[in-house]
Amino acid sequence: MAGPSPGVVEMVELNAQEERIFNTLKQTLAHFGLKTQLRVAGGWVRDKLLRRDSGDIDIALDDQMGVDFAEKVNEYLRLRGEQTREIGHIKSNPDQSKHLETAKVKIHGTEIDFVNLRSETYAEGSRIPEATFGTAEQDAFRRDLTINSLFYNIGTGEVEDLTGKGKADLLARVIRTPLPPRTTFLDDPLRVLRAVRFGARFGFTLDPELVEAASSAEVRAALGTKVSRERMGVEIDLMLKGPDPVGAMRWFDRCGLFSTIFQLPPNCAPAEPQTYGQSAVASLASSAALLDAWPKTEVDSQLPPELRRIFLLAALLLPVKAVTYKEKKSMQPVSKFVIREGLKLPAKDADRVAALHVGSDEFAAAAPALLSPDEEAATSTTGDGMDSLSARRRITAGHLVRRLKELWHAAAILSAVSALSSEPSKPSDAAETAALLVQSVREMGLDRAWEMKPLLDGKAIMAMVGKPGPQIAELTQKVLDWQFAHPKGSVQECSQWLEGVWRSLGSSEQHGNTYPSKKQR
Repeated sequence: MAGPSPGVVEMVELNAQEERIFNTLKQTLAHFGLKTQLRVAGGWVRDKLLRRDSGDIDIALDDQMGVDFAEKVNEYLRLRGEQTREIGHIKSNPDQSKHLETAKVKIHGTEIDFVNLRSETYAEGSRIPEATFGTAEQDAFRRDLTINSLFYNIGTGEVEDLTGKGKADLLARVIRTPLPPRTTFLDDPLRVLRAVRFGARFGFTLDPELVEAASSAEVRAALGTKVSRERMGVEIDLMLKGPDPVGAMRWFDRCGLFSTIFQLPPNCAPAEPQTYGQSAVASLASSAALLDAWPKTEVDSQLPPELRRIFLLAALLLPVKAVTYKEKKSMQPVSKFVIREGLKLPAKDADRVAALHVGSDEFAAAAPALLSPDEEAATSTTGDGMDSLSARRRITAGHLVRRLKELWHAAAILSAVSALSSEPSKPSDAAETAALLVQSVREMGLDRAWEMKPLLDGKAIMAMVGKPGPQIAELTQKVLDWQFAHPKGSVQECSQWLEGVWRSLGSSEQHGNTYPSKKQR
């Protein structure tokens, strides 16, 4: 008989804290003469068999509500003179995937959830089940995946595989549903996304029958009508934060679900590309390959987890960055619709993705100048040095970083992803280009340019020009230009230069004390 798959064990081994908690629960039963069967359900059992740490302990009860048993545990702890915590009573909220009441309480410093075993039935057209008390077997079969249907019986210390498939699927590294997948997905289509997420999380293969069901037109339609956009967004967000977002998105494309999940508005222009999902996944794969070709410590420092999530979302939607839609009276990037309306993620996420798309184009356009050799950058034809390639390079980089703020690293890297898509090359070459762009900005000392204060503020500039007006903002930009070009320049030098610029644009006598129009300039 073959042994367990690498990384999978056959029995649960408890750590000292788990033993202490479970002993307290068994002592509670004995003290009150209760016959309740206590089973740890779902993810904790799966993770323990996979030799992974898990602090997510959900305990299912066969004959009482969770809050009733939690009160008994607290009563027993008080009798022993031990500290107790208030019980959190979370009522059923199907819209948030809380289908049954849950009691939360800390025992010896660890939060434990208590729920009762349940069975579920679904009404036509709804993914919200009618839940009732059930047996352990009914509870196991109503779960989303076989690997999440395992129980650990606290009384016997044994793993219970009541579907007969959970352990085998862990060993075979397969994602499968306890019931026929078509039934499971039509009851609750969100389980398609969960199947994909767990497959990507653990590197497991999706069962062919599951893939066939997920690819069907009826499941696709049910996903679009029965699952809220908020719930889709939560699952996608978890996948982007997970170990294999590319693998997850590939499954959606393969099953024909990409356009349903990352829905575009009907009035977008140009219309949705036929290769929308395929192109998006390819773009995301390119970004992942580029990051893999870069030293991990460098990637982690430039793309911390939250920024990495936004970067991957921007990479995924890169193929539609030029697609727009009409929102009220203005045209907006279609990525904003996908993120805000399709996934119901924060508006800030949509704004940052749109900024990354624009910023990546700007970095791509600026790359030749930013990466030019220093000896080619020093030549100037004017006395102030503002027209030298070196000055123009610094001005370009400074304003780019100032506009993008903390996003500039991600925009520089994303510009290399765009290059990979348009001109196939090695990810290592694209990673080198991105690294050189980042290094160039750093060497110029402009990596935090948005924190730079103009040497001359609005008050000083207004004293120079004589009156307020639109010229103040434009001359402030020129001050920043000069600062970027002259990193060691003084306030006095900047003021003298700006006075010369103002005189050249036209004195107050010539222009009635007004700033020359763009046409005049």
